[in-house]
Formats: sequence, structure tokens, C-alpha cells
Amino acid sequence: MATFYFDNKYSIISAKLADEKVVKTGDKIFNSFVDLAVFAAIVAINKTPTPIEKNGREIPDRIFISHHKEGLVYMIALMDTKDPYILKDERKCWKIFQEYANTGMSEIAGWLTDNPTDITGVDTLLNIIANRASNLLDIEEISQQLPDIDF
Repeated sequence: MATFYFDNKYSIISAKLADEKVVKTGDKIFNSFVDLAVFAAIVAINKTPTPIEKNGREIPDRIFISHHKEGLVYMIALMDTKDPYILKDERKCWKIFQEYANTGMSEIAGWLTDNPTDITGVDTLLNIIANRASNLLDIEEISQQLPDIDF
């Protein structure tokens, strides 16, 4: 049985994003800490994963399983190592996922720090997601252009 940990230095941010309700809407930004962990890991996909320094909030693997998110843990480990045999090492898969989530939390913390007037963090996250999506659409649009072919 594996356990996921958020780094303790992100405990305030993780609570803000997955525990507290936004006054304006009455909803939490992320429905669960599992959703936040998945989002953070995806944010860090193109970055170097970093180990956690001190265990903070704990999420047992059974919580990921009950939310049907455990497949993402193994997919990220496979993507990172490019070795199918990694799937036999459950603890290593969870460690890799945890390190990506830690890197993502660092990135998210930076976004929120850069936008101190956004008390809830909602606008900051939505703006960054929109900008990243727009950039991906621009890249996709460029890649679909066919080159000139001489016959």
C-alpha cells in the first residue's frame, strides 16, 4: 500500500485550494486533495520532478483508487521512466508521481505569489489555464499547416 504526501511547505496553499470554500461561490477550487495532486502533477509534466523535503498532508492510495485516479499515477511514472517495468514497482510509481506533484505545487505557489491581489487564487489559476490552452491551440494550428510540396 502506497501513500502520497504533499510537501509540508505547501500545506497552507493546498488547504486554500482543496479545503476552503471560496466566499463568492461557496465552492472549493478543487473538490479534493486528490484532484489538486493530479492537477499539480500535470502542471509539472515538462519540468524536472523534485523530491519532497518534509511530509505534509497524507493521502492513502485507496483514496486515489476510490476517485479512479490511480491510473494517472502509473501513466506519469511510465512517461517519466519510459520503462514499462516501472509498473511492477508500485512504490516507485507513487514516488515519481509525488515528485511531479511537488514540482507542480511549487509552480502553483509561484503563480499565487505573483498575484497577491487575487485572494482566492481562482482568477490566477483560470487565467494561467486559459493562457496555456491558448498557447496549445496556437501550436496545434501551426502544426496543422501543410508545407508546400513541389511535384
